[in-house]
Amino acid sequence: MQQFKKMKKLILLAVLAAGFIACNSNKGAEQSVELDNLNAWLDSVSNLENVTVEQWTSIEGEYAMATMSIDTATMDESGKVKYTESVSRWEMMKAANMEKMNAEAAAVSVVMTPEMITEFYGPGIIMANENDYSFMTAENALAIYENFYDRAVFHKDDYTSDQWNLVKAMYEKMDAQKNVVEKEGLKTSDNLKIAKTKAKFVVLFNTNKTEAKIEEKAAN
Repeated sequence: MQQFKKMKKLILLAVLAAGFIACNSNKGAEQSVELDNLNAWLDSVSNLENVTVEQWTSIEGEYAMATMSIDTATMDESGKVKYTESVSRWEMMKAANMEKMNAEAAAVSVVMTPEMITEFYGPGIIMANENDYSFMTAENALAIYENFYDRAVFHKDDYTSDQWNLVKAMYEKMDAQKNVVEKEGLKTSDNLKIAKTKAKFVVLFNTNKTEAKIEEKAAN
């Protein structure tokens, strides 16, 4: 847990550094610092042990934050090579965690109503069982993630802490399927947008689950 908190601090420092250097007209210098921040973050993440599904969701969102302002068009050749190596390192790290994450998500029992399935995953979605997420493909993954996030936002003020737990469990199973479709032609551009949506969902879940628990405790 302490390692995970240190990783959070690195991301914050990376974002602050990016904002500071954005005032500098030297885009090459800006990209160089952001790339150094990304590699420092990767160093921190690589040292984490026994990462949970929830932590990994947060890590993927933070990767999106660390890379969203990196533009290889402003880099020299050595910078582009360095960035490619960083991306490859991330992909290897993600692959190492994927099997464990998928297994943990599948082990969670989730009881969803047909109404919730339609609302969060889209109209016409039929699931053979709680682990059947074959409806998500490389073509529709981004749309499903964006719809899921939009519906979670819609319920941000009316869901109980238990309902937020259910939403989170649904999300983790959906995320396990996304790891599958990544190998089936998911566009890099779609995957990056999904990562950014994941980062927003983590903040949304943590904030509103906490607020729901506080309200429930006060009511009792």
